[in-house]
Amino acid sequence: MVRILSRALACAAFAGAAFAIGGCPTEPAKHAAEPKPPPDEWAEIPSSPEWLHATSSFSGSHAAECAHALGWVRGEAKCQGAVCEHARDLAREWLVRCEKLSPSVAEVKPLVADLAARATKDPSPCAKELTLLLRDGCKKKNEACLDEGQRWATRCSRDEGSPLAVRMLERTVERAFDDPGKVTLDPRSCDELRGDVAKAAVCDHRFKCEEALKLLDPYRERCQGEEQWPTMATAVLELATLVGAQKPSEPISVLLEPSTLPQGEVPLGLVDGSGAVLWACDARPADVAGYVDARRACQGGKITLARAFKVKGRYEVRAGSLDAPSDAVFGARFPSLVVHGEVALRDKALAVELSAGLEKAAAAPKAEAVAALAKALLPRAAELRRSAGLRAALGRFDDAIVPVLRELGKAKVAAAKGRLAPVDLTGFAARALAWPFADLAPDGAVRVGVAGPLDEVEIGAAWPKAKAEYVAAVEPLAKAARALRPAARDLSLVRTYAESQGQACGAATKKARAAEQALVACGFGFDSCDEGKLAALGKGADDARAAAQDARGKLLVAASVLGPARADALAAATAAGCAEPWW
Repeated sequence: MVRILSRALACAAFAGAAFAIGGCPTEPAKHAAEPKPPPDEWAEIPSSPEWLHATSSFSGSHAAECAHALGWVRGEAKCQGAVCEHARDLAREWLVRCEKLSPSVAEVKPLVADLAARATKDPSPCAKELTLLLRDGCKKKNEACLDEGQRWATRCSRDEGSPLAVRMLERTVERAFDDPGKVTLDPRSCDELRGDVAKAAVCDHRFKCEEALKLLDPYRERCQGEEQWPTMATAVLELATLVGAQKPSEPISVLLEPSTLPQGEVPLGLVDGSGAVLWACDARPADVAGYVDARRACQGGKITLARAFKVKGRYEVRAGSLDAPSDAVFGARFPSLVVHGEVALRDKALAVELSAGLEKAAAAPKAEAVAALAKALLPRAAELRRSAGLRAALGRFDDAIVPVLRELGKAKVAAAKGRLAPVDLTGFAARALAWPFADLAPDGAVRVGVAGPLDEVEIGAAWPKAKAEYVAAVEPLAKAARALRPAARDLSLVRTYAESQGQACGAATKKARAAEQALVACGFGFDSCDEGKLAALGKGADDARAAAQDARGKLLVAASVLGPARADALAAATAAGCAEPWW
């Protein structure tokens, strides 16, 4: 009994202490169950790779994340073909996550259907390549993988129209680095990078061109190679920057079509479409006027060009430099290297120069008028022969020049009196009627039978009144010639002489053109040429051109005697390679 009581008292004492600290350990007090938190619907939605890529850099509320992802969905509106599967999956997940959080559901629902339809199309080569890259990663690591990813971004991202695909590719490239960091691919297309090539090409100083190489390099690295040759225009612009920066400028293979450079695609394009002028005597002309000024100021310098050549069935554009002893010599040696607009600009300046000379001739005393006319016209004989536009620009002097041409006609009549054999008189009269300035010496004197640079210049269209007065003045000469008949033996000798001069003209013409081609071959790196060889070729070209001009002048003098047979003599000379001067 005592043992039972003591146990009861002990329990009571322990119960009091236990109550103070929360109850008896054998029977703990029961607490009310806490309510379970509601399930996180957002977290339970499986995240697609597309969603993770689109939101990888985002931090904020669910509603804000929906707004952020919506920007990516909208950015995929222009995706094309099979690449749209990534946009489709992103848009689908957006609807699941954001239907209750965004007011843009009505915008996204039709877009999902549209993207799903586009994704069913056959994958393009770019889409196939992207699928392999995203699935398997790069074949190489580090910078090689970056180059591979960048090439895809440049060639494909604009066409495929998927910023999300670019983002996913960036993350793939990042994983290929031993020391991962953030990778940002440049999404600009080759067409956009080509615009930078044009911007770089305006550099006009070595240091500026060296800086401009930063604009040029992305295009050359990403958009140029055997499978992707540039156009001729792009190659010309590349070489303009490389030459300006004094960097090696290897030939650039270009597309076969178009095989000529369209007008206006590059500054200072050549009329024949073969290329363009890059530099003129260490200056980078901004326009045709600057080029002409640089040429005129250039003495003993060089003209640097880019030209296309057909080499082993393909076209390549090369940079080359040609000697320019003077403006006139360069123009004569390389008559095909004419820039668009150059002739019109030069004609305009020459018209001003010739106008001043014609004004002096018209105002000169009668005895000095013909000499003043010769002084004005003879130095510009080549341009007057070549340019109908220049001759037409002088038309306003028709009335003023009437007295001068009348005096010239009288001088020719006087030169023929009692001095000429029938064969010489026949030719002199024929030339006088055809070309008013034939047989005219630099001092203005009439010298029968002496070929001059103004032979073949016809001014009747520009000066109809003056030409009519001149023809009337030389009528006595023409009448005297009509009354004579040269001896058959003399005509035979003249015909033989004309044939020999035609042959000589043709041979010299061919030599001049061969020398021009040889100079081009030297200047553009097809041949190795030292200064001695260049000087010899230049002299050879100049001498051959002078010989061709001399022989053609003698041919014209002789052929003028032959009457109807003149055409046959000229045709034979043309067949031999003798052409109207092209320089």
